[in-house]
Amino acid sequence: MRRRRKRTPKTEKVLKRHAGLRAAQRYGIYFGEEEHQEAVRQIKRQEAKFVERQSIRVTVWIVEIEDVKMKVCYDSQRKAVITCLPPESMTDEDKIPTSGSEARLS
Repeated sequence: MRRRRKRTPKTEKVLKRHAGLRAAQRYGIYFGEEEHQEAVRQIKRQEAKFVERQSIRVTVWIVEIEDVKMKVCYDSQRKAVITCLPPESMTDEDKIPTSGSEARLS
């Protein structure tokens, strides 16, 4: 009987690259190291909008990068955005601003 190979765990670097590719593909924006750090900062400071918990370590948030609201998955163990979800996955409620000048204008 053949032995199954152990799956190599994904590293933070690989996950960040994946998130950058998905941001470009789904939102048409560049999501490099600075943008990644900004998204993580918003999540850690609770400035982003919490959407749901997917597992013990993965949560979904709405962050705003370059005036574009993006739905992202955040890995609390790696402290990294691991992917950007499609814009179609955002509900109308997700698109409503929660604070700041936009909320006062409505």
